Order: sequence, then C-alpha cells, then structure tokens
Amino acid sequence: MKRVPGLDYDVLDDLLGYTLRRAQLAMFASFDEATRGKHLTPPRFTALVVIGANPGLSQTVLGRVLGIARSGAIPLGTERSRAGCGTGVRKAPRRGEWICGSA
Repeated sequence: MKRVPGLDYDVLDDLLGYTLRRAQLAMFASFDEATRGKHLTPPRFTALVVIGANPGLSQTVLGRVLGIARSGAIPLGTERSRAGCGTGVRKAPRRGEWICGSA
C-alpha cells in the first residue's frame, strides 16, 4: 500500500493496526520480489526452515508451529522434497501421523 502524496491520513498514522498492516504489505511485496518464480509463500518458507532445522519433526508439531491443522502440514512438508531438499515426509508408526525427514 503506497502512500498518496498530499493526502491527509488523519489518525491512521497513529493507529498501531494500520501501521502494522502497512508494514506487513511491504514485507509481502519484498518477499514476493525476492522469491519470484520459486512458487514460495511465507508459510511454505516457514515450513521448509522448520523442517530443515528439525529432522524427524512430526506432522502434528509442524502443524502446531504453523498454527494449522495437522492435515494441512503435509502439503507444506512435501514442498521440501519437491525442492530437492530431502525426503519430505514419511509415514510414522502412529496411524495418520507423518514425520518430516532430512535426507
């Protein structure tokens, strides 16, 4: 969100929520520019970093870290293997659980 020169934003500049939203939009634009063509989103990036730093991470824990349901963690975990960064996820002994691999 770019500022319009000469426009009075009144109290908006004093509101924390408005300022945070502007910062978030600027961060997303910067992230998009830096990752253009890599099909990488902030949640995917977060998942890849957490998986890479924690070999053997379960789908449940990855979901908890990302604030999403366990089943939603699998598509993010498999991004690692698609990116050539390891095996992604594999079936764990407990039914319905997956473990994120590192090799």
